[in-house]
Amino acid sequence: MSDDGNNKERHSAARVFIWMPTLDRYVFREFAFPLVVLILGFTILFLVGDLFNDLGDFLEHPCTVTQTITYFLLKIPGNVRFILPISVLLACMYTMANFGKNMEVTAMRASGVSLMRCGVPIYMAAVCVGAVNCWFNETFIPYTERESYLLRKSITTEGAYKDSRRTNLSYRSPDGRRTWLFNYFDTSETQKEVYLKHFHEDGSLDWDLKAEMAKYVSGKGWVFEHGELTRFDKENQLPGAPRKFDVMVGKPKDFPESPRDILNAVKHIEDLSSFEIYDILSKAEKMPEMRKDIYWTTLFYRMSFYPWAAIIAAFIGVPLSTKSARNGVFISIVVAIIVIISYVVLSEVFRVLGNRGDLPPLIAGAGPTVAFMLYAWWNVAHSD
Repeated sequence: MSDDGNNKERHSAARVFIWMPTLDRYVFREFAFPLVVLILGFTILFLVGDLFNDLGDFLEHPCTVTQTITYFLLKIPGNVRFILPISVLLACMYTMANFGKNMEVTAMRASGVSLMRCGVPIYMAAVCVGAVNCWFNETFIPYTERESYLLRKSITTEGAYKDSRRTNLSYRSPDGRRTWLFNYFDTSETQKEVYLKHFHEDGSLDWDLKAEMAKYVSGKGWVFEHGELTRFDKENQLPGAPRKFDVMVGKPKDFPESPRDILNAVKHIEDLSSFEIYDILSKAEKMPEMRKDIYWTTLFYRMSFYPWAAIIAAFIGVPLSTKSARNGVFISIVVAIIVIISYVVLSEVFRVLGNRGDLPPLIAGAGPTVAFMLYAWWNVAHSD
């Protein structure tokens, strides 16, 4: 064969990265079916696990069938965060292994289509799955987790149940100048039986206030009704004579915290969205460093793990599945699962270290995702 012929052959085998809708539709169709089956299958498995763990509590206490079904339906979204990445990993490995078995990957490569280009529909689907996973964790899962907890407690607790996080709720302002105590914190703007202490900058007590009602008015501040104000001597910390009042207005500059800020501050961090966490951090300049580390670590973790876990799974699964012809499908699947489990475990370990202050929040929250993303990208780039 002449040099011209060799050049033409090399040119025809060059890798291309162009718009190929027919190929993309075919790859996506072959990937979508096992993905849906895996998601449904894992959802059922997790649901069975929840039934084994919690159904006994519902059978031992009086409750309706509707309440029982509602509880287990509310538990499903919380499992999605774990189901989606592993489903993407196994679905893309199944799809690419089938392509390899039918010699379709070989045909694509012989036609000049790189493995990266072949996997584009899978990568785009993984991006969409990551977006859905992020949305679930930011908006839907905090609600369903909280409602399932309250529903279970209301059924398994004798007598009327009130959320203990709102009973005798106390709140300390980030600057340490105010301590609030609510007999029961209502989700509405009006609170009853409010006790408030105000401190000087040096920590000595300035005054305390008791009010039968307190209402937060946006733009106006807190309005206290039917109470008494007692001032304290700064040097001896002795109380003066209480001064009764019918109405007293606390201006926003003196009492900047709103009911929403107070409730978010006492919520478990898993019940907060990333926007709420960032809002707390932006208003808490004097927050203790350890608590600030927990908030920042959780924020960076959510920004990195939930959107990118499915994409990392796809980037790892596609190259490994094409090596199954040489190493065996089983070995490739085992390796891929070990890698993705290592990523999840390492992310949780780093998160704990960040919460303890042993690692900077950015490294603790996003470090494992960045490292595994670089590894996954390298894996795809060197697969051809």
